[in-house]
Amino acid sequence: MASVTPASEKTCSGDGRGEGSDTCATTEARGEQASQRQKTRREEILQRIRKRRGEDPDDVKAGPPLAIAWKAFGMDFGNGELTINGEKLYVDEVPNSGHDGTGYVIWDGSVVHAKYLEHSISSELKGAKVLELGSGTGLVGLAASLLGAEVWITDLPYTLPNMKKNVERNAKSIEAKGGAIHAVALDWKKPEDALEYIPLKSIDFVLASDVVWVEWLVSPLVKTLNFIARLNHRKDGKSERRGPRFLVAHQTRSTATDKHLWDELKKNSFEINKLDSKVMHPKFRTPKVNLFELKYIPGNTNELA
Repeated sequence: MASVTPASEKTCSGDGRGEGSDTCATTEARGEQASQRQKTRREEILQRIRKRRGEDPDDVKAGPPLAIAWKAFGMDFGNGELTINGEKLYVDEVPNSGHDGTGYVIWDGSVVHAKYLEHSISSELKGAKVLELGSGTGLVGLAASLLGAEVWITDLPYTLPNMKKNVERNAKSIEAKGGAIHAVALDWKKPEDALEYIPLKSIDFVLASDVVWVEWLVSPLVKTLNFIARLNHRKDGKSERRGPRFLVAHQTRSTATDKHLWDELKKNSFEINKLDSKVMHPKFRTPKVNLFELKYIPGNTNELA
């Protein structure tokens, strides 16, 4: 995203018609054009979501199924403008894809989450085993690996080619920082299948960023979180493993979806704690994105903290 010039300034260039006059466009006009491109992109994503849900993709009377706000962080991620642990992090998106599109886009929650890891818990991630759910481009998991963790970034199969490309682009930096990373598929409807290639019984952190934007995603996600929590919450002789830390970056798209998410988490024995914004990186926070830590407590039905 280009930097914004004060609205009073003008940018002029020749009109190319040999008439000796300049055509001037104000920054406001350029901003309107950018806004229109963003609006068009949002509408394309919403149409794909409606189609995937079996709805008429052009039925605007029903209203959008969710609100997709555009990016708060104007960075060129593909050229390494975001840095983690002193290293440039290269993450490519896939614009104008024919798929649903959400797994190809870097959302604000991922940026906030990645910089939170670096800012607040980097020492805890060194040598840890980390699982990221709904990784999309892989940005958060890649950040964790640059902080020295061994990471499994996961999503549906259609995201894997781009995710693996991003892994390759950062491989040397990850190795230099003592981390490791694996890009694999994980279907929330069948999380048990991942036991064959992810050490789900010994995970230290589970990360998720902006992964719930429609109600039908809530139950599969909570099922997966509960499955992982139960695998890790066990007693072995005199010792007891309390399970991984669950850290979630979330942006409200629908109040109904949020209510469903919180209700399902509480029904599945999770205590929900909203983290203070002070723990976020001071330059990478936005009021739109909140961070939560989920604590698995069997039999717990506490209200949202």
